[in-house]
Amino acid sequence: MDPMPYYISSNVDLEEYGRSRLFHPYIDDTYRQIFRENSKELVVLNEEKGIRQLQFIPAGRSNSVLQRNTMIVNIDGACRNNGGQNPHGAYGVYFGPNSPYNASGLITSDVAQTSNRAEIEALIKALDIIQIIVNKDMSLSNLIVLTDSEYLVKAITEWIYIWEGREGMTSKGTPAVHFHLLKRVRDRLNWMEYSDDGGIQCRFWLIDRSQNVEADKLAHLALDQATIS
Repeated sequence: MDPMPYYISSNVDLEEYGRSRLFHPYIDDTYRQIFRENSKELVVLNEEKGIRQLQFIPAGRSNSVLQRNTMIVNIDGACRNNGGQNPHGAYGVYFGPNSPYNASGLITSDVAQTSNRAEIEALIKALDIIQIIVNKDMSLSNLIVLTDSEYLVKAITEWIYIWEGREGMTSKGTPAVHFHLLKRVRDRLNWMEYSDDGGIQCRFWLIDRSQNVEADKLAHLALDQATIS
């Protein structure tokens, strides 16, 4: 069962609030220096925890240090025959090389078999796994979700607030696709961050598809295995 929605104060600028969930390491002073010097060193593997974390260079220092409250996860959705006959969607969730938390699978047959629906499912599965991890390690409170889906990032950080103001309708007067599902996901993020048991911030880093290879492989692995079986 999804956690109870946790709503923020009505006097908050909701669209601006959504944009605060975007992660921009190249303009964030905390990470900008290390990102410019060597972007590959920004994200490193913590083998003990089985996850990846961020590094940063503290003010007045020249060497990088591990930001121990962070956790990095790549997600991807895939759909074969997207928009055509007999489409099949799948998701991939990647925490790191050989991580016990990596996951993949097909989206269920009772939902829309589209690439956008698969991207949402990847995020939902990632949040399920993240909750398990942070229940065991409550120090992990700064979560960064990497995705190459501009649709997903804009839907969660921007469009959902606009659609809510129109009662789930687009500017063209048509129902916003996946509105209720995306609203539940957004409410879950609010609950994770602002409920009494929360304190877990989740931000989204929009990356190029070439930087999301491992999550893409996991999604396509699920599709390959389904074809074989």
